[in-house]
Amino acid sequence: MSLKKVLFYCVLFSNLIVQAQLEIDTDFGTNGTVNTNFLLNRLDEVNDVYVLDNESFIAVGSTGNLNNIYDFGVSKYLSSGQLDATFGNSGRLTIDYNNTQNNAYAVEVLHNGKILVMGTVKVGTNTTVALVQLNSSGKIDSTYGENGWCVFPVLNNESVFTNKMYVDTDGTVYLSGYSIGTSFTKGIVLSVLKDGVINLDFGINGKTEWGNDLGDAEFSCLGMQNTGNIIVAGSVNNGNDLDILAVSYLKNGIIDSTFANNGVFKLDFGENNSVISYEKINALTILSNNHIRLGGYVDNVSSKSWDFLCIALTPMGNLDINFAQNGILSVDKNELQNEIYDLTHDVNNNLYFTGYHKPKFNEQLKLLGKITSDGLLDENFGLNGFMIHQAANNNNTLSGASVIKLKNNNIYLGGSAFNGSNYDFSISKWKNLTITNTFNIQSAVNIYPNPFVNQFKISGLTEDGVLRLYNYNGQLLYEKLINSNGEITIQCNNLSSGVYLLRLFTPKNNQTFKIIKI
Repeated sequence: MSLKKVLFYCVLFSNLIVQAQLEIDTDFGTNGTVNTNFLLNRLDEVNDVYVLDNESFIAVGSTGNLNNIYDFGVSKYLSSGQLDATFGNSGRLTIDYNNTQNNAYAVEVLHNGKILVMGTVKVGTNTTVALVQLNSSGKIDSTYGENGWCVFPVLNNESVFTNKMYVDTDGTVYLSGYSIGTSFTKGIVLSVLKDGVINLDFGINGKTEWGNDLGDAEFSCLGMQNTGNIIVAGSVNNGNDLDILAVSYLKNGIIDSTFANNGVFKLDFGENNSVISYEKINALTILSNNHIRLGGYVDNVSSKSWDFLCIALTPMGNLDINFAQNGILSVDKNELQNEIYDLTHDVNNNLYFTGYHKPKFNEQLKLLGKITSDGLLDENFGLNGFMIHQAANNNNTLSGASVIKLKNNNIYLGGSAFNGSNYDFSISKWKNLTITNTFNIQSAVNIYPNPFVNQFKISGLTEDGVLRLYNYNGQLLYEKLINSNGEITIQCNNLSSGVYLLRLFTPKNNQTFKIIKI
């Protein structure tokens, strides 16, 4: 590491305050990750995760079958990450609808403990939306809909695809997605009542759609404000490229004209410069004050790459000027491709997201990131706001994390992982820890020199304990029993230059320090 970088880190850390940090939970699964194969060793991928209050959880997605098509895949786990043997077939369940192509995209555990799974199925040559309800053991609940299923009929030879699900407090379900007909693709919202019957009081026959005469529109995510307004977001083609799109609907499926511009928010980054610029929203989260946060990507015209994009809207659909730069945070990591996949928030309105960046044509690095409530990358989180989660091989976008959930100050990442021949369900758990700054927070413990070359020393310990050294991905690199008798020397010849977390565990106190090897 150069002297210039060392000075940068020293200046950066000298202004730190105590912050929430994350580390991989090594007590969860195997070294913090659970990988599940659905026995046939086909392509299995997680699209959604639901975490219960006791931190048991359910994952849904797609699993390949012997006919080389997909079925719904559902797996249930104990809080430890072990499969729940009381569910399905030793914790796993495969659901097929009429021996057709089936993909599960969302899951919700209802107030009565039943499990609602949403996805798409084939009806003839068309794709449509289906929901299936399970009881807690994984058996299909025949009292829901028609024999446990609610399947939207195919109309006008359209195919309908959905991606996200929101369940209201009264059990009414809202879904976002898009329909492909004979003309342009249109963004859609669907609604189903709690008993599995299509909500005929919503839109036309349970469906509302949005589109224009210029090109395709697609809704990729949705949420609900405490006013009952349904916010959907995605992208729309303006005739040249893709723009950002957000629409507000009332519970009857009518657009709320008081939101943004007659109910619709659109943003084109290339409009002022008369250049082609593609933008897309993949995820949204709605804060307790009804403010809206959107995550996705934007074209970086100068570097010919994609940038991470986060947009903040007020409850009424205007750019929130108190967030980042006039409501927009665009992060260029000087890579080929950067994108936010999924987004959530904590009680302090800090944002956590999962996504990836692509430094090379044959590699995609999966990231966990944090944005502060005022729209800045949290430089006290990971390394300058990012933690690398997992790398994909062979330019395959499935590996890594595509969904993020926050529960009890722990973060769960769901996606898929390569097993050597195919892909498995993969869920990782990250837990909170507290960072203590060695530069300006007083402590009896002294770590020096810091930065160091090949070794550093620890003095001032008042209790015996355990020392653990982590990299910034939360991986444990070194562990040693320590005592309070005098000075301790730690050799780090094999470590690469960089920033590390040093944790000291004693009976009365746990402390964490950032240290730098040059």
